[in-house]
Amino acid sequence: MSKSVFVSFAGTDRHWLGTIRSWNNQGLLGPGLYISGERDDYRQGGETAIRDELKSLIKGASVVLFLVGDNSHNPNWVNYEVSLANSYHKRIIVACIPDTYGGPPPALANEQIIPLDPSSLRMYLQR
Repeated sequence: MSKSVFVSFAGTDRHWLGTIRSWNNQGLLGPGLYISGERDDYRQGGETAIRDELKSLIKGASVVLFLVGDNSHNPNWVNYEVSLANSYHKRIIVACIPDTYGGPPPALANEQIIPLDPSSLRMYLQR
């Protein structure tokens, strides 16, 4: 049975979703993982469209991976994603993007932060 991982990121860090998917395709994150994230830009549909998309993705995930970079403390949607993850009782992992210095948003301030690299992710995702 596969485990779905929803990746939350600030818009400027979108390319990391591709990197994480690549690591997964190479088998570096362990067996049985499916990596998901925002599929499209739903902003033109308004807040309701964005909320519906995020609800669907997070509800279907086993784990929610929050990426912490230089701007991750700013996006309003991250707080909403944290709230959804908590309301659906999802496991949360917070990973720091290499060579960035931003902190997590306040909603994630008490979570342990791990390095964003394949071996660290593998260790935490396979738990």
